[in-house]
Amino acid sequence: MSSLPTLDEFLERSEKRAFPSNSYVKEPGWESLYVRYGPRFVLEDLQSPVLTLANITVEKQMRGKGVFTTLVERLRREHPNLHLLVENTHSRFGSYLLKIGFVLMSEEISKSYFLKAKESP
Repeated sequence: MSSLPTLDEFLERSEKRAFPSNSYVKEPGWESLYVRYGPRFVLEDLQSPVLTLANITVEKQMRGKGVFTTLVERLRREHPNLHLLVENTHSRFGSYLLKIGFVLMSEEISKSYFLKAKESP
């Protein structure tokens, strides 16, 4: 797993439009974190850039310790123009996402949530 890029390395590469624009990444506290970067149609509008978080699993010993909140806060601080999309949530995690400002995007097969960039037009 050490050959995976860190999230920061992935974002740096993606911001330069280098490919691939999707990857599993290493991030402290995460067992699994798959990301995609690029424009996305969200709630009928094209948004860019969007960081999609998918297949996310916090390390067992880190659950309930703010790992996701810390990640969102860091991304909002270091990349204020980045929209966030959390894809395919299957648990009560969705109610937490709504509480911290995400908007429910889709309820079709599984739920997805969107958070507009801190600095967006």
